[in-house]
Amino acid sequence: MRSRTIPTLVLLALATSASAAAQVRPMPRPVPRPVPPTVARPIPAAVAAVKHERLTPVQRLTRGFESGSKSGAYFGVLMHSVDRVLSGSGNGSEMDVAVQRALERNPASREVLGRMVADYRAIPVDVRARRMPRELAVLDRGTGLSHSAARRFVSAPAGASGIIVQGGLQGPGRRIGTVRPAPDAGPAAPRIDAVAATLQTGGARVVLDGSFHGTSPIAPVYLRPAGGQSLESSGFQTVDGEQVVVALGRVDGARSRVEVTLPAGMQPGPYDVAVRVPRGAAGEPKSNWRRLELAPFAYTVRLLSIRCLDESDPETVLAGPEVHDEIVVSWAAFADQGPAMIGWTQEYEGFDDNEEQTIRMHPTDDGALFLALSGGTPVPGVVANRLFVVAQLAESDESSDFRIGGSPVGAFFADIGRASLDELDVQLFQEKLSQALHWATRWASTYDEVGEVRLSFSAAELQQMTNNSAGRHRDRMLFRNSDDRGSYAVEYEIRRHGN
Repeated sequence: MRSRTIPTLVLLALATSASAAAQVRPMPRPVPRPVPPTVARPIPAAVAAVKHERLTPVQRLTRGFESGSKSGAYFGVLMHSVDRVLSGSGNGSEMDVAVQRALERNPASREVLGRMVADYRAIPVDVRARRMPRELAVLDRGTGLSHSAARRFVSAPAGASGIIVQGGLQGPGRRIGTVRPAPDAGPAAPRIDAVAATLQTGGARVVLDGSFHGTSPIAPVYLRPAGGQSLESSGFQTVDGEQVVVALGRVDGARSRVEVTLPAGMQPGPYDVAVRVPRGAAGEPKSNWRRLELAPFAYTVRLLSIRCLDESDPETVLAGPEVHDEIVVSWAAFADQGPAMIGWTQEYEGFDDNEEQTIRMHPTDDGALFLALSGGTPVPGVVANRLFVVAQLAESDESSDFRIGGSPVGAFFADIGRASLDELDVQLFQEKLSQALHWATRWASTYDEVGEVRLSFSAAELQQMTNNSAGRHRDRMLFRNSDDRGSYAVEYEIRRHGN
C-alpha cells in the first residue's frame, strides 16, 4: 500500500480600496504555492506487531496451534516418537525403530530435533489438542506407537475416508498393420533370438536379433504387458485374443534384425515382444515371444527464480528502507514409494514489485527439489508411476532463528516419512507432508505464510511434457494473495534424463 499526498489549496487575497473603485491597480505577484510535505502514514498497530515482533519458537508454535488452520497430528506423532528415542524411553515399537534408523542415517539432526521436541512439549496440552486428537496431545512418553496407530492419528483430523484407487477403463486404440490369409505353407516361422535387456520408455529404439525372412521391409511388432501395465496411454489393439501395443518395425537387408521405435506413453515394466513377418501369399506368421524390460525415466525438478508480483504491505515507502519481504520456499517431493525429499531454501530478501531473483547455487544448492541419493551422491530420481511436489512460500521481515535452508531436519523427515505412512494413499501422504512443512517452518522462523502449491504428474505426463529436443519443461507456481500478504511466482524446471 502506498501513501497518497492531498494537495493544499492556497488562496490569494486581492486588496481593493472603495475610494479608488474606478482606478485599476496592478495585480500583485502571485505568491509561490507551497509544496506540502509528504507524511508517511503510520503503520497500524496490528500490522506492526506482526511485522516486527520477535517471537520465540514456543510462542510461534503456540500461535499456530491457537489460530492456525493446519492439522498438527503428523507433527505430533513425529515429536512424540522422536522424544521417546532421544530420551531413551523407546521400547522397540514400529515408530521407535523408524525414528532410530532415521537418526542413525542423519546423526546431525539430533541436536535440532531435541530443541524442537522441547519446544513442542512446552506448549500446553489444551492448546495442542486444538490441532490434533486429544489422545495424541496427552499421550504419555512411555507409550510407543505402531504404524497403524500413527496412521489412525494423522488420518482422523483430515477426515480421510480410505485409499484412493487409481484406474480407469481402457478405450479403443489404433490399429496398425493388416492380416492376410495363408493359403499355403512358407519358410520356417520367424524367430527372435535376442532383445536388449533393459531400455527406457518413450520413443526408445529397440533392436531385435533373429530370423525374419519375408517379403516386406516393414513388420508389425507386438508388445504384450507382462506386469499388469495399463495400455491406455499408448494405444492398443486386440491380436489373437490379446491386447497388445502395435508398432511398425523395419527389417534389415539380411533379414536378421528388426528395429522399432516404441510408442510414446508406454508404462515401464516387463513386456513380451513378438514380430509378425509379411510373406505375401504365405501369410504373416508370428515369431516367438521374448521378454523386454522397459525402465522408467529419471527426472530432476529444480527451482529457477522467484518473482515478486506484489510485495506485502506495508512496503518500503511507508515502513522505511529496512522493511522488505524475506522469502523462504519450503518443499517436499516424492515419487512412487521412494522416500520424500524435504528442504528449505535460503532467505531471499529486498523484493520490490516485479523484481525477480535467481535461485542461488552457493553456498548450498537451493534449487534441487527432486533428486535421489546413490552412495550419498545426488542423482536424478526415477519416476515409474507418479511424481508429487508440495511447495510452501513464506515471507518475513525478520531474520530466522537459524538458517533453515541448511537444517538437517529436512533429511530426517524425508527418511522417516514413508516408514510411518507407507500404507497411506499418495494424496493423503502429500497432505501430511504439507503439514510437516508447515509446523517445522513455523518453529524455525518468524514468518507470514504466503501460500501453498501442490503439483502431481503421472509418468506418462512427464514424458509428454519433456518430449522435446532439450528434454525439459518449465512452468511457474503462483502464490497469489491480497496486498497485505504479497503475491509471488516461483519458476521451476523438470528435466528428463536418459534416451
